[in-house]
Amino acid sequence: PPLLLPKHVVPRATLVEGSCRASRMVLGTMGIERAPAPMELLDAAWAVGINCFDCAHAYGKAGASERCLGQWMQSRAIPRE
Repeated sequence: PPLLLPKHVVPRATLVEGSCRASRMVLGTMGIERAPAPMELLDAAWAVGINCFDCAHAYGKAGASERCLGQWMQSRAIPRE
């Protein structure tokens, strides 16, 4: 059974001049497109309050992790902060 955790378990910090609040924990996305269930992994991270993701064009093959993250954000209507 899935682990059920309350939303926003991960503490947040205010970034430069109060522009947004980012989780103090960051999820690395290198190779996430090869994970067995990347969308579910991202859903679980979001559910516990992680809203900061480390991605780079160099992760995966020609930006594959960025595309995976972008597809997840679009499919879940996740706002860009």
